[in-house]
Amino acid sequence: MILSALARYYDRTAGTEDGPPPQGFQEVPVVGALVIGDDGALLEVRDIRLTPPDEGKKKPKPQAQRMAVPQLPKRTVAIQPGFLCDNAGYLLGFDAKGKPDRALEQFAQTAAFHHEILDGVDEPAARAVLAFFDRWNPEQAAAFMENGPEEMATGWLVFWHAPSVRYAHDVPALRTAWERKAAESDAPHGQCLVTGETDQPIALIHPSVKGVWGAQSSGASLVSFNQASFTSYGKEQNLNAPIGARAAFAYTTALNHLMRPGSPQRLQLGDASVIVWTENETPLEKRLALMLGAPTQDEELKQQVQDTLHRIARGNWKDDPEFQGVGGVRPYVMGLAPNAARLQMRFWLEDTLGVLLERMKEHIHDILLVEPEKAKYIPTFWAILRETLPKGPDGKARTDDSAKKGLNKLHGDLLRAVLSGHDYPQSLLPLMLDRLRSDGHYTTTRLGLIKAALNRHARMHGLQTPEIKMALDQDNTEIGYLLGRLFALLERMQEVSRGTGKGGEGRRQPTIRDRFAAAASVTPKAVFPHLLGLKDAHEKKARRDAGGIAFNLSREIGELMARLDPGIAFPTQMDQRQQGLFFIGYYQQRQSFFGKHGAPADIPETDDTHIDSED
Repeated sequence: MILSALARYYDRTAGTEDGPPPQGFQEVPVVGALVIGDDGALLEVRDIRLTPPDEGKKKPKPQAQRMAVPQLPKRTVAIQPGFLCDNAGYLLGFDAKGKPDRALEQFAQTAAFHHEILDGVDEPAARAVLAFFDRWNPEQAAAFMENGPEEMATGWLVFWHAPSVRYAHDVPALRTAWERKAAESDAPHGQCLVTGETDQPIALIHPSVKGVWGAQSSGASLVSFNQASFTSYGKEQNLNAPIGARAAFAYTTALNHLMRPGSPQRLQLGDASVIVWTENETPLEKRLALMLGAPTQDEELKQQVQDTLHRIARGNWKDDPEFQGVGGVRPYVMGLAPNAARLQMRFWLEDTLGVLLERMKEHIHDILLVEPEKAKYIPTFWAILRETLPKGPDGKARTDDSAKKGLNKLHGDLLRAVLSGHDYPQSLLPLMLDRLRSDGHYTTTRLGLIKAALNRHARMHGLQTPEIKMALDQDNTEIGYLLGRLFALLERMQEVSRGTGKGGEGRRQPTIRDRFAAAASVTPKAVFPHLLGLKDAHEKKARRDAGGIAFNLSREIGELMARLDPGIAFPTQMDQRQQGLFFIGYYQQRQSFFGKHGAPADIPETDDTHIDSED
């Protein structure tokens, strides 16, 4: 199913402007070109890397050009030359690894391989390439390479035929010669598990998949057998899972294309490299990854994503002409993670776009703390994941490896929950509670995650608990929620007593939230009696300086206290649900101060609000 979907994507997009290369070719990052004349003389080793635009930060590093070149061999320890594209060891006999004899043998086999393919090809570029291999002396390589950047000695090089002013691998006659060579196969024939076709040459070794974060830079395999314990019935290599050579090329080329740097259809979630595509071409295909939160600096794309998320949240996406007829199209979401020389399938999700968008709508409603029509910003999935990270004193998420360690599984499970409509991971609620208590950074996204985890868990398990609403719920009598509201009122009284009731400087001064919120959410009995004692002192000063505001706050505090059960007004300890309700009650009470008592709302959407790229 998975390989079939990838193969179909290749068949649909191969040959298009932004699609993967044709069969027998692959896209690789090329750093340099061997410039040759008609006589095969090497004129220069040219650095063809591109320098990104200077965005005012540190000087940008030149980047390799991505080119569709003849497919490179999958190497182990054996010497296997590539055609018209390879490294300096194979094309020049340059020794960059302290193994001069091996470099000479690499060059000799590369020369013989090119003669095998190009002998008899009546084309100036073909004759020039063969003349180069016939006249080149590997002892000259060091002189050409000594002043060049390090990447030239290790990266991919191609041939530039100076007289025809084009790359040799782009010359039609040379491409035809390669296609003829690539079609040759002495592999055993059988039925392809992907296409179902019979009498197909079976790929004994599948091409490597590159671009998966954390995997080997040379590439890794999704399907491979390298030990006898993995095989059956005496079959070796990929005869255990017979896939036709064309199908193997199609699915791996599709993967490499979707995983390429700068791909609009991939994003990184923890250690999982995630790609998304649709069964048929749709306006949403290249926006799905952005909707999930693929980082971008393009302000126009950010706005498009926000517009799309708002339409989904309001449920009127079906009325948009851009989305007409896409409800039945199947989207695919695939997460790959490194696992030695192989790739681990972290998750695979598919359904219809209509179902997927409805699940995203449900998720947005779960996480929002304001009606969708009033929401200025809807966090992307990537922004949500940043809120699970610990934050520094400046409120910025820590993105170092130590901070991310241990969250990889949670991030994958959270994405599955969103797109499949299942319960959020059980570890989400305790993690978010711990984040609020440890770093003290309250954001609407963090609090929205708590609300979402509590509401969805109750729905999924049929619990008879009140649903947490988006705004202040005067009818919610759960102890955690009431105590959170009470804590917010006590904090507000403290602010008013300081003469900071109109916001501004007061919000930057420490309050009881900084000292007591963590303890009050877990062990109210140990904290609230003390806070009520402080309240009396705060109220006395507040009545003198802001009598009306202080009077109203005192009345609301009294009304809340009257709603508490006298027997258990302040529990010795609250469970995780009540702890979560404490923070939700606190937040919603604070937000209710907007336009009331002269106070502004003071909790940001995220501390990294609207940031959609790594720091």
